[in-house]
Amino acid sequence: MRRMFYHIEGVLRGGVVRCAACGAELDGNLMSPKPCIEATASVTCDEKGLKWFINVWNWTAEVLAETPEGKYLKAVPEDEAAEEFEEKVLDAVDRQGAINISGHYSVTDELMEYLKGGVEAGRIRVETV
Repeated sequence: MRRMFYHIEGVLRGGVVRCAACGAELDGNLMSPKPCIEATASVTCDEKGLKWFINVWNWTAEVLAETPEGKYLKAVPEDEAAEEFEEKVLDAVDRQGAINISGHYSVTDELMEYLKGGVEAGRIRVETV
């Protein structure tokens, strides 16, 4: 797995899009494997090409993944795993912001390992949104 970081602003310089704050070369999504000097979220890219992130909106946090085709998937815990899953997601959000601040948050390494193990064990399913 690898992490890709959002950057605050892309500026075209010499035919290359670079971050206005840190100068990192950016891809078409204004992301790079190098973190920005400004605090920004990241996505975790798995071996299937999915880009995992936490979406917070209206006091609700969801773990989502964008497919290479631009479609979205959602991690949904089975009933017996729901409370622990929610705790881990909210912990990741609290480390980076707050549940009342809408936006994208990074999936922490701990949450990603939990998610991967939960999917393999059948405690978490991944559904099309």
